[in-house]
Amino acid sequence: METWETELTAEAQSVLDNGNRFVARPEGDQWVVDIVAANGKVSWPLFGGGPDPLRAVLAAEQRYLVEQVGSGSLLGRTYVDKANERIRRFRETHP
Repeated sequence: METWETELTAEAQSVLDNGNRFVARPEGDQWVVDIVAANGKVSWPLFGGGPDPLRAVLAAEQRYLVEQVGSGSLLGRTYVDKANERIRRFRETHP
């Protein structure tokens, strides 16, 4: 994972609280994301998904912002579209 990807993933993880984290894992030809509690137990399985670990985590972040926070999500038809927009904006502001 490149430095910018690590930084962007850390930003996405910061939307969760109480030690929860997004954990990406391969499933078939896609990646899925579970929300895992501080104690290591999966608290919300299959919360997001995408074609690679970064987009899967960012899609989960965008879903979390929509469903749990109620604001802060980016424009996009799907959560993966929102993840792609998140990457585009991050790369634009972090040359």
